Amino acid sequence: MKRIIVISGPSGSGKTTISKKLLKEIPGSILSISATTRKPRKDELENIDYFFVTEDEFKRDISEGKFLEWEKIHGNFYGTYKNTIKEALNNGKIIIMDIDPKGGLNVKKIYPEAVLIFLKTISREQLIERLKKRNTETSEDISLRMKRVDEELAISKKYDYIIENVNINEVIKKILEYVKKD
Repeated sequence: MKRIIVISGPSGSGKTTISKKLLKEIPGSILSISATTRKPRKDELENIDYFFVTEDEFKRDISEGKFLEWEKIHGNFYGTYKNTIKEALNNGKIIIMDIDPKGGLNVKKIYPEAVLIFLKTISREQLIERLKKRNTETSEDISLRMKRVDEELAISKKYDYIIENVNINEVIKKILEYVKKD
């Protein structure tokens, strides 16, 4: 079984839902917690969903080389701390990372054994509908997120696997098949 599983895709593609389901399916797995400068959504908790930090703290951590990967997306910074990944690997854990596609490519540079999985949806309209159903973004936020879709789809060509997220159970089945390959 691969020890680092990166799940990426556009906003609304189902990354978080798929990642949480994988946790239940893969014994010894943990979800990597990213740092972000954005404000928490109503159901998000510190040290569980994200490490919520100020922009100054994030920039300091960049300058100190603390991130495995980081990116500024939709006006906020997101990143994965190196020590979080090293500690999990040292403890024999399987790490599931729900991160930006560029971040996934950076992880692969440092951990070539990582498996990169890109989730896509049937259409842009489906992405917009999923984002609207979340009730967490304004129309402006949705427009910003949709502007990145073409860039993210271009990056997906460098991923190990691209899966269309139509049926969650089928997606989970495919991912489990892919991560069990040696």
